Amino acid sequence: MQPEHEVLNRSEWERAHRAISAWKSDPDAALACPRCEAAGLELEDRSARPYAEWFHLKCGACGLEVSMHLPQAPASHIPS
Repeated sequence: MQPEHEVLNRSEWERAHRAISAWKSDPDAALACPRCEAAGLELEDRSARPYAEWFHLKCGACGLEVSMHLPQAPASHIPS
């Protein structure tokens, strides 16, 4: 029986975060899977800004399918 969701280990999380950063800089960039490092990672932005960033990552090579939540800091109000 497969778990309801996949969990990334620390190095996979870091590689996934770098892939998201690369995608933000260039949405057409070729991305590598954070688990098997195969080219062709699919990335979908499912964010609900300004509250949170959600990204769904999917790899056809190894079957990875995971959603990542990247919290956003609340807006800071600096008195003038």
